[in-house]
Amino acid sequence: MSVLVNDLLDLSMIIGSGRFHIYPRWFFLGDIISTVEEDCSHMFPDPEVRFRVELPEELEKLKMRSDPVRIRQVLVTLWIMLPSTRSGDMLISS
Repeated sequence: MSVLVNDLLDLSMIIGSGRFHIYPRWFFLGDIISTVEEDCSHMFPDPEVRFRVELPEELEKLKMRSDPVRIRQVLVTLWIMLPSTRSGDMLISS
């Protein structure tokens, strides 16, 4: 958890300095989530460590305008923190 807090503090300093840029474009939320799951699933092959994203189908197919790289960074950071959780389990849902 301290890693997340430190990352957020670092991010606030970057934003405050004007060096943080967001590059919005259209994408499907479900595509980003699927890509992160595929890219990160090999990190923790232990079945006791689980990262789950539960979204209704309409949100998975949601076309949104934002910065998909930044959203991916947040999801990957959460995935990396997974072993630090007490239960080895993380659920993101709507």
